[in-house]
Amino acid sequence: MSQPSLRKLERALQTRVIDMEQGQKIWLIYTNEQTWVAKQCRSAYHQEWWSQVDRELRHRGFHDMPTFLHAGDGLTLTSYIRGETSRYRSRRESKLVLGQLARFHQAGRGCTTPSTRRTAFLLWERLGQRLKKFEKYLHQYDRSTGKADKWIRIAGFEMYRMGVNTWNQLYTPTFYEMNEQSYLQHHLCHRDLASHNWMIEEDRAWLIDFDTASYDAQWGDLWQISTRVLTENRWDKSLWIEMMECYEQHQPLSDWEKYFIKVMYGFPNEFFRESIGVLEKKPGYRLDYTGPYLERIIDDIEHWREFLSQLRHW
Repeated sequence: MSQPSLRKLERALQTRVIDMEQGQKIWLIYTNEQTWVAKQCRSAYHQEWWSQVDRELRHRGFHDMPTFLHAGDGLTLTSYIRGETSRYRSRRESKLVLGQLARFHQAGRGCTTPSTRRTAFLLWERLGQRLKKFEKYLHQYDRSTGKADKWIRIAGFEMYRMGVNTWNQLYTPTFYEMNEQSYLQHHLCHRDLASHNWMIEEDRAWLIDFDTASYDAQWGDLWQISTRVLTENRWDKSLWIEMMECYEQHQPLSDWEKYFIKVMYGFPNEFFRESIGVLEKKPGYRLDYTGPYLERIIDDIEHWREFLSQLRHW
């Protein structure tokens, strides 16, 4: 990202910029009053849409996200949060972010901000696309080179079988209709709940980076984040119970939502996502980090199966 225009920054902030510091894909902008993060938005349409949603969420009482400003030419400014990235291995922080996610969903349920463009891939479409993409690599792995395909040889076919079995249970008229209704009724989702999109400041969790936010099935967010936490904690059911209690304290789940989340836990999303990321050489997917993570997922398959067997009566 090139250095932002000083004139545009000062016009947007209505104050003098005293310094700028380049980071990874961002610039830190310093004023006498506070520090800001400057970032290039992927879509001008999404930037405008989010600015409206941001105002609506704050009007509804949700403020645990950075202040958001336009700076022109697709540049966004958000207030700098002086905290640390969330750690999904921390029981305390995991429960903290689950409660915060519930409040975000509660405030974002039935937004009045119109969705003027069809969202890219609802939950059911994203699951189907990920399974299909992994299937393609599964059939090609013996022609690939490097260490990344080792994990596919070890567990790829078993993970694919579990993915297909889960997909066959999910792909029903009810699942499709609930996804569509969530979109039509403007249920707001974040859709990228990696640990780096949470900042922990003492006992407060801040949700950041809304580039992927859209109207979608909110229980997809809950499934995504709880799966990542459970993967980091060897599918600890007692932690899962505590996380669900934190979430439902603010945002109770319907019987159908519980059913589909329970089924979706059988979908090896983390294994698929990490494997595809390495094979496609996506930014942020380094083999020295992803390899041990994939190994841990494989080593914990029995813990995962035991966890799934205990959810039958949820």
